[in-house]
Amino acid sequence: MDILNTLINEKGTELVSSLVKQGFDNNTASGFLQKAGSGITSALSSGKVDLNQGSSTDKVSAIISSFDIPALAASVGINPELAQKGLTTLAPALLKLIGDNPGIASLLSGSAKGGDLLNMAKKFF
Repeated sequence: MDILNTLINEKGTELVSSLVKQGFDNNTASGFLQKAGSGITSALSSGKVDLNQGSSTDKVSAIISSFDIPALAASVGINPELAQKGLTTLAPALLKLIGDNPGIASLLSGSAKGGDLLNMAKKFF
């Protein structure tokens, strides 16, 4: 059983709903969740964001700054301002989900140390 897929399946509807509240339509929110979720997972698993260092605010800022927001926006057909709002909504929510599931946090941290878990983390999205 893939813990990462299970987590997104359990919380995907809730995450999409939070994006809809920010101005996304359902289809765009789902696409954005996949693209942004993949980028967030990559940022965490590559070591760009250390789950064991800094405040939550620092981690959210680091996640958001790891994105090319105009490119992310173009990839899902939205404007950069909406993409920024979406990342600002998703980053803390995903950090909380990861923090609530210590196994995922250790998998992501382990892959940053050179493990082969990056591919596993990418399955999350």
